[in-house]
Amino acid sequence: MIFSLPENAKPGIMLSGGADSTLLLWMLLKNNINPLPFVVNRRNGSITNTKCVIDWINNYYNISYPYPTMVGNPSSLTHDQQVKSGLREVFKKEFATHVYLGTIKPPPVDFPKNPPDQTLKNKNKNIITPFLLKNKKDIYKLYKTNNILDLLKITHSCEIYDDKHCNKCFSCYERLWGMNEL
Repeated sequence: MIFSLPENAKPGIMLSGGADSTLLLWMLLKNNINPLPFVVNRRNGSITNTKCVIDWINNYYNISYPYPTMVGNPSSLTHDQQVKSGLREVFKKEFATHVYLGTIKPPPVDFPKNPPDQTLKNKNKNIITPFLLKNKKDIYKLYKTNNILDLLKITHSCEIYDDKHCNKCFSCYERLWGMNEL
């Protein structure tokens, strides 16, 4: 995975409170990379979810990692468009020179309500996507391998609710599919 940065880089990370970005943050901190955290305030409770993740991270590493800065447009844009709006703001305001994304590849199966294309097309060398060739099963295996399943339990992937999983949206189907072998 790509954890090296140019010498004068100012790294950032887009967090959602979901399993992918949460694992990426944990791994970056484990590898002594301390990215500035950013979040798009989405209707699924991303602000609250990321605060829970940061609290867990702070306890685990015994550090004072900051809560994320809100960026982007949380309106009725698609997930990818919300992320892109957040990235534009981060780069425009020069909050970071490089931004890590927990983007993964779609599962090899179709679920009801599959988004037309959830993969963010990355042509910007300052956007780092170390999980781009991994799917949700791979991500959950990394949680298990690193013995941090308790961190996985506090992540939130639902697109509908902020306090529970609906088990009807694409993200919930993908989460259940990924956890099937844990």
